[in-house]
Order: sequence, then structure tokens, then C-alpha cells
Amino acid sequence: MMHLMPVVAWRLRVADLLKKEGLSRYKVAKHMERHFGVTSAHVYVVLNGKAAPSWALLQKLHAALEALLGREVGVEELIEVVRE
Repeated sequence: MMHLMPVVAWRLRVADLLKKEGLSRYKVAKHMERHFGVTSAHVYVVLNGKAAPSWALLQKLHAALEALLGREVGVEELIEVVRE
């Protein structure tokens, strides 16, 4: 008998954090381009919800946000687990 595992998805919450902190997507994209070599266009696609980030990109985004905000950013501020 096969047991089905529940589907666990996640949602990127960066837009909520940027709005709360008054930080623009442009500034985040430019920081990631300068410091991590990720094109601004790719960052915009992810921040606008058109594509899901890889784990590597999510780690870079996390580091960029901590640098720009000057504080630790919790994982719960970046992603939300959605159980279906």
C-alpha cells in the first residue's frame, strides 16, 4: 500500500519584507548584480513571482537583504511554508 505524502509548497515573502522595510526591488537587484553576479533581470523575475528561486539564489538573496538592512533576516521573513 502506497502512502501519499502531503504536498508542502512554499511562497516567497520577500515583497512583504521589502515593503515593510521601505527597500526597493531595484536596490536589491543592483546589490545582487554587483556582489553576487546575478543579473538584475533574473532578480526581478524572481521578486515579481514569475519564477521560483533556486536554493543558491535564495541564499544570495538572504545575504543581500541582511547586508542592505544591516540586521539578521530570519528565514520566516523570506519564505512561508504552505501545506496543501
